[in-house]
Amino acid sequence: MRAGSGVWALLRMQWRTTWLWLLLSPALLAALVVAIASGVKDLYGEETERMIYAETMGASPAQITMNGRGYDLNVLGGIAAYEVGFMGQLLLPLVGVLLAVRLTRAPESNGVLDLLTSTRVHRTAVPAAAFMSLVISWAVFKLGCWAGLVMLGYPATGSAGYSLAMAGFGLAWSGVGLLTAQVASTPRAANGLGLLLALAGYLTRMIVDSQDWPGVWISPMSWVVEVRPWNDLRWPPLLSLSLLAAGGAAAAILGTANRDLGSGLLPARLGRPGAGPLLSRPAGLAWRSTRGAVLGWLLGSVIWVALLGLMTDDFTSTIAANPNLLAALGGRADDLAPQIGLLLASVMATAAGLTVTLRIASEESRARLGLLLSGRINRWGWWLGWNGLALFVTALVLMLSAATLGICQWWATGDPAALGDDLAAGFAFLAPALAMVGFGSLLIGVAPQLGFLSWGFPIWTLVVGMLAEILQLPGWARRFSPLDWVGNLPGETADGAAVLLLATSAAVAVLTGGYALDRRDLLRG
Repeated sequence: MRAGSGVWALLRMQWRTTWLWLLLSPALLAALVVAIASGVKDLYGEETERMIYAETMGASPAQITMNGRGYDLNVLGGIAAYEVGFMGQLLLPLVGVLLAVRLTRAPESNGVLDLLTSTRVHRTAVPAAAFMSLVISWAVFKLGCWAGLVMLGYPATGSAGYSLAMAGFGLAWSGVGLLTAQVASTPRAANGLGLLLALAGYLTRMIVDSQDWPGVWISPMSWVVEVRPWNDLRWPPLLSLSLLAAGGAAAAILGTANRDLGSGLLPARLGRPGAGPLLSRPAGLAWRSTRGAVLGWLLGSVIWVALLGLMTDDFTSTIAANPNLLAALGGRADDLAPQIGLLLASVMATAAGLTVTLRIASEESRARLGLLLSGRINRWGWWLGWNGLALFVTALVLMLSAATLGICQWWATGDPAALGDDLAAGFAFLAPALAMVGFGSLLIGVAPQLGFLSWGFPIWTLVVGMLAEILQLPGWARRFSPLDWVGNLPGETADGAAVLLLATSAAVAVLTGGYALDRRDLLRG
């Protein structure tokens, strides 16, 4: 069989089976970028306001560390690009990697690729067709961004350059995802490796920019910033992003031709010949299955809040010098750093808990749950053990992060009260974080196929916490964030009734999910 045969057939199949993901993901990302640009236009419509922004935010070490180096901050386009900032540098790689793995490693893991390659379809056609699908998907994102920005009144040329840079950035990380799908032997490992590389790239960019080193070429996170589309577009960074995307796709094609079906270029580590006593309990098995991801979320959260805590003074002075931004954020300048830190800690703690909870659906769909339940463990015992660990790791990540934030703030400001304030706020935010994890448990218990919807709450919580004022979200939309119910902490008094309600809803959701699982048939097994 000729290498690459069946590309067009696979391309059609990918769009017939995953068209929703390939269109919805870029559409939502484009809508977020356009919404931020709309808010920026309302906030910084006057030239004097833009000059204040450039002098404060553009010179702030804390903002440079988080968002990268700011260029053309005296025009609306440059400010909009800077406000997309770190969320764009993290969300686009996330979507790029997940889409790439979904199109390549996932069909191989569930046996679909084995059936396809038994016909006139060559294995190398899979990454080739996936790359073509991803190019189309990111082109949709580019067109959506460009059209939205032009409709808002942004310059057409600058909008085209910015949209091209962002689409190229997303496609570059899709190329990375295509490669990690060949290196790792499971979709979960491929996603984890891709996201680890994205985090490493972001941290590298943070270090280079915070120290004002000249090595902007080291990380792809800097390449997208260095395009500078709103004044004098630079083509070398765009070319670098294109080469990364094409190189990842080419390496993926080469890799899939030189490995066994179902394996990865890196062999999986062999397990022990016998199980230890920990694996005889549901919670122990849950920990063994998800510990890598949980520790990753814990490490990421602690690093984030530590940096924010150490930069508290810089955040305070920067926001206090920018009246428009201070009014838009709706809070005191000295509360901003801990508020952002606890928001990120709450979202990451929720993600750690959902990582454990959603693994339940994977165990059921692969028929492993049925095998486990054929022994001495009943459904309720297994459900409570697994979800108990999910709730525990949520609390662990959040409270350790709150303690780290408080200690770093204490170190930076010399105020020991910061530790107590951050711990109290973290404890108050524990209820909404547990409620979001409980919602995931409820979905898994009722309909495991819908488990992915549980990510909606933490993602929306992050959007509300970071962009609510810039996007000018109405009050009813903000209430879909469980953290909004508790209050803007620290700096406000926590709503005790909301904390009690959310904590109760978490318990009720977990128990209801267990009841639903106990009453229905398993998907497989």
